[in-house]
Formats: sequence, structure tokens, C-alpha cells
Amino acid sequence: MIQKKGIGVSPGVAIAKVVVIDNEEFDIPERRVPIDHVQSELTRLKKALKISKEEIRTLQKRTVERIGKEAASIFDFHLGLLADKVLQNKFKDTILGGHVTAEYAVATVLRSYAKEFRDMPQYLADRAKDVYDIEKRLLRNLTGQQRQTLSHMTRDVILVAHDMTPSHTAAMDREHVKGIATDAGGATSHTAIVAKALGIPTVVGLEDITSLASGGDLLIVDGSRGLVIVDPDEETLEDSRNLARQQVEFAHSLDTLRELPAITKDGHEIIIRGNIEFPEEVHTVRSKGGKGVGLYRTEFLFLSSDTEPSEEDHYRAYRQVIEDSPGETITIRTLDLGADKYTQSRARNPERNPFLGCRSIRFCL
Repeated sequence: MIQKKGIGVSPGVAIAKVVVIDNEEFDIPERRVPIDHVQSELTRLKKALKISKEEIRTLQKRTVERIGKEAASIFDFHLGLLADKVLQNKFKDTILGGHVTAEYAVATVLRSYAKEFRDMPQYLADRAKDVYDIEKRLLRNLTGQQRQTLSHMTRDVILVAHDMTPSHTAAMDREHVKGIATDAGGATSHTAIVAKALGIPTVVGLEDITSLASGGDLLIVDGSRGLVIVDPDEETLEDSRNLARQQVEFAHSLDTLRELPAITKDGHEIIIRGNIEFPEEVHTVRSKGGKGVGLYRTEFLFLSSDTEPSEEDHYRAYRQVIEDSPGETITIRTLDLGADKYTQSRARNPERNPFLGCRSIRFCL
């Protein structure tokens, strides 16, 4: 039995067999083609680009339906890069200039892009894994290989990976994926945001869980305590099962209190509201008996997207929250950016003590 402590980003206890997500590394050799075959390679590339964009749009649409627009916006970067004329011309120039295969052109150009991102500040360095995700998708469509599907699992599993790409997390089968454990990641990573929205117990930042757990191993993921246990003994397994049952029973026990008035013995009414990050969470608040939104953290419009939200994006999000909370009080926090969030990593000259500097409401003033 091995215990690992990480960062719990989505609460709950999950117990299931491991499925390790392959990194899907492609070894693409430099292979030259006759001059009269170059046009055929360009045609193959064009077809792969088209199919990849269609796949991403489908995945984005499914994500909007299952989780919401904010979570789905992570695919805007993928679509934007695939549609970028500069990138497409680099693919073509590599094929035409070296008389090489489309696979080699894709791998060479995108790995160069990923390296450039890795050398940038942290908020941009994180985009490197999105570039790798795009590379793998294009190469699969060029080579005809099929990705291991996470959307049609046949049994309950816990996913173990070095890191989860946006495509992985958005495509997960919510019914059978019971937990997630990753080597990398943090509290504000794509994996954390999507897993929390899906209600899947998740622990990230475990450093070496992929070297400790193999496919078929029994795993316990305790997202509440940030704990992962590989091959638990019977006593630990039973304790975790009891803890999982207690959490479910406790949650259900509160359902009987949901519609009761929250009034103290001396007649003072207590209004209970829920805090949200995404507009879709209003339904969860209401289903638990909440009477409105105590705090809508609108900075997640920024934190969950690759591009800064427009005024129209803000308007649509706020309107959805209001329409889904008829007659109820909603407190909207303009944005809590600054300090360690978002703006410092994007600043040309970061502040020396950002917690006392320009942040939050000061941006609006």
C-alpha cells in the first residue's frame, strides 16, 4: 500500500481500478517524398486540419451542454491555432521546401511552437500542453490512429495521468470516470476547473503517481483530503468505503431540511445563498435550497479562458445568472484579479508587492 499527498481540487471519495492515460507520444521520422507526391501531402494536411477542427467543435459543443460556456472556452485556443494562416503556411513551407511528409511537417513545426511557449512566462507556458494536444490530434488524423476514448467507458475507473489535456477532461464519461489523479496540475488548472464542475473527486500535483500506479491497480482518490492510496489493504479500503458512504448519506440527509425555513428560536430568519464561479452553478444552488447567490466570482470569466472576455461575454453570463434566479438576491463581485491571480503573470513590470498594489476593485476605479 502506497499513500501520496497532493492537492485536492474536487471533493469526494472514489474507489475504482486504474486506467492510465497514455501520453500518446508519436515518433515521427524525417521521411522525404518524391516531388510529384508533394501535392498529395498538402491535400492530406488540409484534410487532417479540417477533421481536427470538426472534432474540436464537436467536443466544444458537448462541453457547453455538459458543463457550460466558460469551461468550453478552453478550446478557443485550439481552434484559433488551427485556423492561423501563419501556422498553416509553416506546415506548407516545410513540406514544399524539404519534400517531407505531412506528419513530419506537423511534428516539427508544432514542437517548435511548444518550445517557444515553454520559454515564456508561466501563464503562456501552460499553453505548451495545448500545442502538444493539437499536434497529437493532427497526427492521429494523418496516421489513422484512434485515441483511447474516455467518453464511452464500460466500467467504473479512476484516470491516472501525468497531466490531463482539455480534450481529455471535456470528453470524460461522467458515469464511469469516478476519480482523477495526476502528477502535475494545480488548483486553477483546466483539470481542476472541469473536474470540479463535473463533481469528480480529483487530486493533482502528486508528482509521480504515474510511476506508482499501473493499469488495473485498485486506487482510492480522496479529493477532500488531497490523498491518493495505491493498492490499499482491506482495513484502509473498508475505512474509505465507509467514509464515501457517510459523505453520500450526509448529503442525502440534508435534502430533508432543504425546504424548511431557516428561522432561529427567537424568530430571526437566516437566508442561505450559494457562492458560484460559473452561471450554470445556479441550478446546483437552487437544488440544495439556496435562496440566491451570495457571491458570483466573475474573475473566473478570465481564469477559465485563453482570451479576455468581452463586454458581451460579461453581459451574457450575468444575465443568465439573473434569469435563473428569479426574484432572488445576487451579489456580483466585479473581479478579484491582481495579487497572485492572472494580472501579475501578464504584467510587463510585475509589482513587487502585488497584494498591496493594484488589484480587484482598484482596476474598476
